[in-house]
Amino acid sequence: MAARNFEDLLQVWISNIESLETVPSNSESYLRQCAIPAFEGLLPSYHNEIVMTLLYRLAEWHALAKLRMHTDPTLDLLDSITSILGRELRRFRQIVCSAYSTKDLPKEKAARQRKKRRDQAKAAANNASDIHGSSSAAKSSSAQTPMSQADKPGKLSWIKKISNS
Repeated sequence: MAARNFEDLLQVWISNIESLETVPSNSESYLRQCAIPAFEGLLPSYHNEIVMTLLYRLAEWHALAKLRMHTDPTLDLLDSITSILGRELRRFRQIVCSAYSTKDLPKEKAARQRKKRRDQAKAAANNASDIHGSSSAAKSSSAQTPMSQADKPGKLSWIKKISNS
């Protein structure tokens, strides 16, 4: 069997990833480890720098979050990295995402339509139950993602409370 070059192996890897419906848990760390070399150089240099920084920060945050035993210094570091990651995610969204026009794949579009129909059916069922005397308080939701709030200090203080008990 002839030796394959890196580009051939990368293409096989990408094809395998695309074909997965769900990712087995033991494959997730493999995918994370391969992400930085797989994405490197795909975009123009300025955008590439932002993507590489974001992937590094995600890996750094994940490594800290996955620790089984935290100390005060690791919790402080996790809090700091969470803030940095939030800023990097917003930077990615503002600069890189806004520079590219994207659209859903047919599979993604179908999934979005199924979810919309499920949500509409659920809302109709909730409205029907409200008519029959069920009183539930109205809920409002924030359009912001959790990580867009991550640079607020003290977001991880609940971990400290849990670890001290």
